Amino acid sequence: MSKDTCGVIQDLLPLYIDEACSDQSKELIIEHLTTCAACTAQLATMKNELSLPLQQETEEQDVQAIQSLAKVWRKTKRFAWIKGIIVATLTCALFVTAYLLLTEWKIKLVPAENFEVSHVYQLSDGSITYWLRATDGYELQMLKPIYDEQGNAYIQGYRPIVKRKATITYGLHNYIHRMELNPLHRISVNETYRSEPNSNDEFTFSLNQSNDIDSSNPMIDLNRTELKAIYYGTKDDHLLIWKEGMEVPQASEELEKYWFDQEQIEKHLPNELLE
Repeated sequence: MSKDTCGVIQDLLPLYIDEACSDQSKELIIEHLTTCAACTAQLATMKNELSLPLQQETEEQDVQAIQSLAKVWRKTKRFAWIKGIIVATLTCALFVTAYLLLTEWKIKLVPAENFEVSHVYQLSDGSITYWLRATDGYELQMLKPIYDEQGNAYIQGYRPIVKRKATITYGLHNYIHRMELNPLHRISVNETYRSEPNSNDEFTFSLNQSNDIDSSNPMIDLNRTELKAIYYGTKDDHLLIWKEGMEVPQASEELEKYWFDQEQIEKHLPNELLE
């Protein structure tokens, strides 16, 4: 095989490899390669040299693809982690809120049939003192008096939806109370008593009140100053505590002292109430 022919064939080999030569040139190259070992070896060398950049480029593309996938995975994992924290926080907040609403929100009115009244006395200032006891054995968290325009006072007791068993002897569920007969002169219609039992199985209560009376409330008649009756419950479901004309005994000195002696450091229930 002449060197000139091999030179021409080797010049055509790149076109042959890229399949860019004519059919006639391709046939000529194939025919030459069947008889020329040197050109065949040159073709193999050229193919190897061309395949290395392609392989390297492919490997680089694979690495870039893996890196992109890893980046997306890390981003997705971070988003899922943040989302999980948010969902967990909202879920916990929802459970806590639901728990507090069920166990602390005092919205359930306790009916009159669950109470009994005893030890009704009249004090020296004309006010009425009485013992109010829940008979169902559950705690009472709030007492709220409501006054109507006929001079009636309705003492209403409230509990959370999930009620709790009474664990102490004395509390709003079982204790002595006092009601002024002219409350519009002395307290607001919005007064509320809340129980505060202590560790000694004793009981105190706090009074939350406003100095302003809502004159727009249709239940209030500002011209009426004296109560005509005191009930536990509502207009439609109530238990009588006291009403005008009812004969009630005068309070004892011990009971008077319990309510009016401001020098007492600790208040103790009169013995007559514990019998």
